[in-house]
Amino acid sequence: MRQSPSRGHSTVAFLPSLLLSVPWLFMACAEMSVDRTSWIQVGKTTKAEVVAQYGEPDLVLADSNGETVTYRPVVARPSIQIPTAQPGPLGTTTTQTQTIEPGLGKNDKTSRRPQEEIRIRYDAQGIVQDVMK
Repeated sequence: MRQSPSRGHSTVAFLPSLLLSVPWLFMACAEMSVDRTSWIQVGKTTKAEVVAQYGEPDLVLADSNGETVTYRPVVARPSIQIPTAQPGPLGTTTTQTQTIEPGLGKNDKTSRRPQEEIRIRYDAQGIVQDVMK
């Protein structure tokens, strides 16, 4: 069987574009794995500073020596489409779709939260003693 010459040429033309896209893939992966906890300094950073950066933790475990808090990554929530009926002219109705964003516009610092689950242990004075990933 004989192959058409154009088939071989399309593979050769595809190869340079594939090779040029590989660095972009690595940069995208690097962006996704940014360490958003590197600013926390054990023995210096306070609980108030962590809460100002990440918001309230998802879980708090307190004991006599202090507390350990857990921050979980934010799961993207899709917007919700709600159909609504509106009165129209001459007794007719029209249907429109309204987009509702989860959280009702609440600004909860989700863009600055860690991208992976972390636990932070504070001493009784609210100073970071350990950051566990």
